[in-house]
Order: sequence, then structure tokens, then C-alpha cells
Amino acid sequence: MEESKTILQLFNLYKNDIYKMDSSYYEILKKIGEQEKLLNETLTDEQKNILSKINLYKDEQTEYMNQHIFKYAYSLSNKLLIESLTGSTLKEN
Repeated sequence: MEESKTILQLFNLYKNDIYKMDSSYYEILKKIGEQEKLLNETLTDEQKNILSKINLYKDEQTEYMNQHIFKYAYSLSNKLLIESLTGSTLKEN
């Protein structure tokens, strides 16, 4: 499990580089923000609170998924590197 911790440290180290986006991404983000603003203007305080909690859980879910994807991709790249150097195929567990 220590290997997993190290991979997560790498993920956190390069997180900003991983998520650098181009202008198209920010245009989409702007449109989403505009629609969220319109939606929030129609919600009650209780509905806003529920939506806020949903968004927090979605952010947490996204962070978990991103870490999982990074760990898998890192492990896969190592397997491919070993295969390219040794000429053998590693078996899946």
C-alpha cells in the first residue's frame, strides 16, 4: 500500500500541470457558471443548501476518480516500460 501513497504524492505534485486547460474549457466553464447563477436565483435557501452539499460530494467523487485514474495510468505505464525493456508480457493479476 506504500506504493499507492507514493503514487498519490506524485499525483498531488503534478496536479496543477495535469489540469491545465485551454480557452475552450474556460468558455464552457463560464457557460456553466452563468446557468448555475440563473438556477440559484430561483432556489430557496434550503434548496441552495442541498445543491451545495451535492456539489461538494460530486467534487469529492471527482477527486477520488482522478486519483484512481492517475494510479492506474501510472501503473500501466510502468508495466509497458518493463515490457518494452524486457520484451516479455506481464500477466494481469
